[in-house]
Formats: sequence, C-alpha cells, structure tokens
Amino acid sequence: MKKVLALAAAAALLLSISACGVDVGTVSGSDGTTSDAILSSVPGEESQTGEESQAPAKDPEEIEAEVDDNLTGLCSFLVQTGGVGGDPVDMAADFIGAVAGVQYRFSYEGSNNVTVELYEYDLDNLNDEAQAVLDSVKANGTFTVIGQEVTDAYLSDSGKYLMIYKDTQTNEQNELHKQEIVEQFQGFKAE
Repeated sequence: MKKVLALAAAAALLLSISACGVDVGTVSGSDGTTSDAILSSVPGEESQTGEESQAPAKDPEEIEAEVDDNLTGLCSFLVQTGGVGGDPVDMAADFIGAVAGVQYRFSYEGSNNVTVELYEYDLDNLNDEAQAVLDSVKANGTFTVIGQEVTDAYLSDSGKYLMIYKDTQTNEQNELHKQEIVEQFQGFKAE
C-alpha cells in the first residue's frame, strides 16, 4: 500500500512539474537547431486536427479590418484566411519576453506536418530577453532560448508579433503556402 501511495505521489509531482515546464523539442543536426516547436506550457500536448487549412471565404483585407490588433485578432485573421488550422494551445510566452503566445498544429499537404507559434509583445515594456529575441529575429530570422537555436522565425511589420513556422514537408506547394502565410502575418495591422 505504501509503495502504491508513493508511486501515486511521485506521479502527481511529476505531472505538476511538467505542466509548468518547457518542451525543448527535437534537436536535429549538429548545428543545434530544433525541428519542432520548443516552447510549450504543457509539454507533449499538441493541438490536433486532421483538417487541412481552408481558403478564405472573404478578402483578407476585409478580415483584417474586422479583427482587433492583438494576439486574438491575429489568430482570428490567420484562421479565417486559411493560414492556420486546428485549436490553439497556450504557450509559455514569458520565456522569450512575450506577453502571450499560442501554437497551432495542423495538416497541409501532409499529415499533422505544420506547427505555427504566434507571440505578442508589448513594445512599450520590453524586458532584456524580449529585446534580445526581437533583435536577433530582425537580424537573421533566428533566436536562442534555453540553449537551443530557433529557426524560421518572423516578425510582423509592426514589430509587435513573432511567428515561428515549421513544416516537415518541403515540397514546392508547402513552400508557397508558407511564403503566403508569412506575408499575411508580416502585413497584419502594419501602419
């Protein structure tokens, strides 16, 4: 009985610790880059959907005009334009100095092959970590967090939002889709 209680207590402790942890993803290659999303408020949890992202029913400019200039508005814009799909999972945004973040995982010309992370920054209150991340992404599209280099990072033209776009499929169709989504993201609420 004591062993069962000890195991149950250890399992509960492990779950409570991991719920606040960081998922550092899978390291690929000798350059230290990660191939999966690296920041997660619940490691191992994915938003899952077998659905492909859908084409927009309205003009992207109309959609953009109808949403607010915040992370919720950005997410709504990208969902409605077919840029992302599935259910968002909250991210541990403070690790990169952001005020909020979400992750989408969905299929596009593959099976659960695209991961998109979106973060919002308060440009009037950037801490040192936030400034370092934003400066690095501006300079070369990468940044380092917890000793891991994150690639495929993009800033919106307003500088308020950060996107990390990973796709395990590298065919021409997927590359074109990525470019389209990056352009829509970068132009969101640009002044």
